[in-house]
Amino acid sequence: MKKAGFNPRTLFAASEPGAWYDPSDMSTLFQDSAGTVPVTAAEQGVGRILDKSGRGNHASQDTSTNRPVLSARVNLLTKTEEFVDAVWSKAGTTGGAPTDGGSITAPDGTSTARLYTFSASTFVRQELAFPPGLQGSAKVYVRAGLVSPATAVRITSNNTKNWSTGFSTKAALTREWQLVTHSGVLQTGSARVFLMFGTVDASGANDADCVGSIELWHPSLVPADQASLPYQRVNTATDYDADPAKFPAYLRFDGVNDALQTGNIDFTSTDKMTVWAGVTKLSDAGLQMMAELSMNAGSTSGSFWLLGGDNNTGAPGWGGLSGGTTRPLLRGVDSAAPINSVLTLASDISGSVSSLRSNGALKATATSTHGTGSFASAPLYIGSRAGTTNFFNGRLYSLIVRGAQSSLSQIEATELHIKQKMRLP
Repeated sequence: MKKAGFNPRTLFAASEPGAWYDPSDMSTLFQDSAGTVPVTAAEQGVGRILDKSGRGNHASQDTSTNRPVLSARVNLLTKTEEFVDAVWSKAGTTGGAPTDGGSITAPDGTSTARLYTFSASTFVRQELAFPPGLQGSAKVYVRAGLVSPATAVRITSNNTKNWSTGFSTKAALTREWQLVTHSGVLQTGSARVFLMFGTVDASGANDADCVGSIELWHPSLVPADQASLPYQRVNTATDYDADPAKFPAYLRFDGVNDALQTGNIDFTSTDKMTVWAGVTKLSDAGLQMMAELSMNAGSTSGSFWLLGGDNNTGAPGWGGLSGGTTRPLLRGVDSAAPINSVLTLASDISGSVSSLRSNGALKATATSTHGTGSFASAPLYIGSRAGTTNFFNGRLYSLIVRGAQSSLSQIEATELHIKQKMRLP
C-alpha cells in the first residue's frame, strides 16, 4: 500500500531543484502554451503542464499540432455497447453468419446486451491494430440464450480467423451472467488482432458445444497488467468513459512530432540527480527520448537522458545516460513493447555511479568515471530530443526530476506512488 501521507512534493522540501509533472491533475493542464485555456476533458491537446514541485519549471509546446493529448482510454475496443455496429463483423468460415436476435436487457437494466444464435462455424468479431506481442486480457459477460441455448462459449484473440491453440478460452454456459476472461499474447508478428466469439475451433471446424443462442455484454480488451481495471465503455476513440476515479490519466505522445519543453532548469548547484517516469512504451522502433536535459545529453556536460530502447541497439528495453564531463550509458533490456514501467534513473557524478531501475528491479549500473562538475542549467525536453527527433511513442503518467541524491526509501515511495497512479498491480 502507498505510504501514508506520501506526496512527491516532499522531495523538494529542502529547496532541491527540479520539476514534477502529473497529468492526472487536470488543474495543471492547459490547451495553449500560454496557460490561458484549461484542459477540461480527455482527448484535448496539452500545450502547457504546470510544475507541481514549486520550482515553476512549467513545460509547454507552442505548435498546436505537436502537442500530446490527455487520455484515459484503456479498453482497445470500440462500440462496446453497440454490437450491431459494423465494426463488429458477423460471419462464418463456410458462409452464413450468426443470427442477430436484437438487444436484450443487461444486468444493469440497460439494453446494451445482444443476443446471437450461432450456427456451425460462425462468429462475431472485432479487428483492430496494435503492436505485435501484446500481453492482453479479453473479457466479456455472457449467458446462454433463453431459446435453443448454447452450452458453451469460446472467446479468442488472435491474428487469424481460427481459434489457434493457446489463443482460445472455452467456458460452460448457464442462464446466469458470468464474466469470461481470456488472457495471453494477443498477436504474433502481425499488425492486427481479433477479439472473437463463436463456434470455430483450432482447425477451423465447428465446435458443437457453442452452437445455439448466446447473450453478450460489456466486451473489453486491455493490456494484461491493466486487467484489474473496471469495464470501460468506448464508443469511439474520443468518446469513452474517462472517469478519473476508475481509469488512469496520461499524456499520449504519437511518436511523430509530439513534445514538450521547459526553459532552462538550473541544476548547477548539484552533482546528484534522480529521475522517475511512469510510462507505457507502445513500440520498440528506433530510439525514443522520454526525457532529456539539454539539447543533446550525449555531448553536453552535466546532462542526462531517459529513453525507450536499448540506447545504440534499439533493442526492447530502456536506456539511460547521466554524468558530468563524462556520461556513461546505461542499457536496460526488458520485455518487448507494449510495456508499462515505472522507471528510475539515479546518478552521482562525484561518486561515479548511475543506476537504472524498471518496476523496482535494477536493470543497469554504471560505475566508470562520470567526469567532473555539476549538472547543467538547460531545458528539459519531454517526449523528444529538442522537439525535433527521437519522438516517444507511448503514454506518460508521471515525470519527476529531482536535482539531489535520493535515499532508497524515497526512491521506493515515489515508485509506488507512480505505480498506483498507473493502476498497476
